[in-house]
Amino acid sequence: MTPLEILRQAQADTLIDEDGLVVTLELLPGLSQIELHDFARQVPCQIPPEITELLSACRGFYGTIEQVDFTG
Repeated sequence: MTPLEILRQAQADTLIDEDGLVVTLELLPGLSQIELHDFARQVPCQIPPEITELLSACRGFYGTIEQVDFTG
């Protein structure tokens, strides 16, 4: 499974937090082509295609204890 497929599967599954409450995973908007290009210039290596796919679809998610942002 790609990282994006894993996130989409987690979104489809019923997630339960440590208190027994249902967690709804919400994906943040993906990067635009310009943002993706700018991000790629900041990292020291080429971004793998599956990560480019992930970042194009979502830049992170929230719904867990904290928001997760893949771009830092």
